[in-house]
Amino acid sequence: MNFIRITNPDKNEQEYFQGNDPALFLGDINELNIIVGANNSRKSRFLRHIIRQEHQMLFTYNGDLNQLYWQTSRILVRPAGGPDEVWENKWLALSLDNLNETNIHQGKIKSYFHRKAGSNDLDALSLRVALQNLGDQLINMATHESFQAFEDQVTELAEVINMAIMIYQHLARHDGKHMNVSSGDEFLYSLRYGIPGVNPAAYVPCWTERLTLLKEVRICVEALQSIGLGREFKQIIYIPVLRTARRLEGLKEDLFQTTIKKQYHLPDDNKVSIETGLALYEKIGLARNGSREDIRNFNAFEKFVGDTFYQGQEVHIVARRSHNAANEHIHISLPGELEDISIHDLGDGVQSIIAMLLPIFTARDGSWVLIDEPEDHLHPGYQLIFIQALAANEHLLKKGLKYFINTHSNHILSEALLSNAGLEIFVFNRKDEKASLIKTINGNEHSTLEMLGVLNTSVLISNCTLWVEGITDRLYLKAFLFAYLNHLGAECYRPKEGLNYAFIEYGGKNLAHYSFDEDFSPEDESLLEKIDSYFLNSNVFVLADHDMNDEKHEPFLAINRNNFRYRHTVGPEIENLLPPSVWGKYFLEEVSCDPEKISEALDFDNKIKLGAHFQGKIFKKGVELKIEKLQGNGTLEYRYKRGIAGFVHRKVMAKEILWPELEASEPLRNIVGEIYQFIAGKNYKGR
Repeated sequence: MNFIRITNPDKNEQEYFQGNDPALFLGDINELNIIVGANNSRKSRFLRHIIRQEHQMLFTYNGDLNQLYWQTSRILVRPAGGPDEVWENKWLALSLDNLNETNIHQGKIKSYFHRKAGSNDLDALSLRVALQNLGDQLINMATHESFQAFEDQVTELAEVINMAIMIYQHLARHDGKHMNVSSGDEFLYSLRYGIPGVNPAAYVPCWTERLTLLKEVRICVEALQSIGLGREFKQIIYIPVLRTARRLEGLKEDLFQTTIKKQYHLPDDNKVSIETGLALYEKIGLARNGSREDIRNFNAFEKFVGDTFYQGQEVHIVARRSHNAANEHIHISLPGELEDISIHDLGDGVQSIIAMLLPIFTARDGSWVLIDEPEDHLHPGYQLIFIQALAANEHLLKKGLKYFINTHSNHILSEALLSNAGLEIFVFNRKDEKASLIKTINGNEHSTLEMLGVLNTSVLISNCTLWVEGITDRLYLKAFLFAYLNHLGAECYRPKEGLNYAFIEYGGKNLAHYSFDEDFSPEDESLLEKIDSYFLNSNVFVLADHDMNDEKHEPFLAINRNNFRYRHTVGPEIENLLPPSVWGKYFLEEVSCDPEKISEALDFDNKIKLGAHFQGKIFKKGVELKIEKLQGNGTLEYRYKRGIAGFVHRKVMAKEILWPELEASEPLRNIVGEIYQFIAGKNYKGR
């Protein structure tokens, strides 16, 4: 998990909280970080807060780094009523003269106490001071060198803690008697120690409580040892609300940038680039005449503009000064169509997209990009274009950027949820007049959309629906899609159930109660008893059992609608889609049938209902099993119908049954491929 440092507690900047503690670190940082919340909840202020941090670093830790910091600072704080002896500052006194530097553990101990190396004085272990020093280093860390020093000190402290635990365990073996002896343990060999304030002949008070506390401290220190550094930070690109792509005539400086720096006390730092759009002319000139990397970045940006707004045509963007050198303008050309069109003659939406995305395309690899309300003056369609570029543009993905986007737009939020990008959503709420609470939405897209006041009529929770006859069909399709996606690989579009698509179980013959025709009219008496499926979801894929009855499918197959697909299973029921090898595994592994009979039963015609086929062919311990449902016209008995569906789902999700085995069934392969293309077309590729 990635974390960024957002507060230095020594500067009294406790504006942001997680739970009851000030948020010194913000975790769950992903490639795309969306910040949402009510007005006046410090979202925009938070972006500027990141900029004002003296040192921006990305930490890695498999836990809650904020919680670890506060645990480190509080673990040795004496609780009300705790015995004084347990919470004394000094825990051990060591004689360092006999430490063996060739012993790697004792060498680290001597390194920890290096300030008194070579002295005959006893050095004292102060855990409280040691942990406080580590906490201070963590929140003030500025360079990779300082992180290395932190790591070294944590490692040395871990050795000292282990030594202290061994000593107190030695006391435990003698019921707390303080015997200043040289231990026979190789780790402690020839080590002389003392307990500050305790006579060697006396008992150590509260030694059991101290030993327990030492073990808790060790857990804390081991956690500190697991902290790492993420990808090196290169630059911050800040795109504020105060921005425009229009050149303000006669203005020789970026007045917006000057205003923002002054009003918000932002630093003059070459690692921070405030992009208001007023310097667009200069950025284009520098990119066109810069390094090879600059030119590659700008070429990728021109390609994006051409692909997005001009049907893939080659676009040429230039910064041009007028003949009298008084005015500077940006022009766009399309070879053979538009020549030297001023950017101001383009739509405001295109201008806004260009002003925001050019700094991102030309950013240094590994930069952080902070964007304040990108939806301002941007049509919803262009909002989608913008977020799709951040989430899916190949050139931008290779740059390894991290985005922090403050938004009120449900279009941006929903498109981010639909994308394949690594996404995290942070919700800001006012704690009081001086502070805000930050919460992480852990995959709960529905509550996020509700929090923004999004209705199904404004953003469909699921962009398409898969209609199936019942629960077993749903289990099969979940498994088939999972296997198919794993086969396609990590780079393929990966839809999410409940967001990109949802299942509807229509219960067999009940399908006749729905109208899927685009020309549905409630005034038509023949349709009075039907439900218009369009108002459930406009994009529908229906899968039905064939039942060897062509007539029942004809009305649905005749529907000609771009957002409607109807397919049947080819065989009588969905179980007929399974290849014989899967049935063999089910009967052997799940039902524990007699293996010598199974191979004969697996040779079947897919036009026959499998209950009727398997009846009389499947045995367990020599006893024939009842496979066919009573008066079920050849259908599987429910125990086996439900059993094979659960078995397939479980085995596929555990990757014990893979797509190459499933696609041996041609009807299964074709149906799953069609379903995947339908979902993709209504979510990602069709946009």
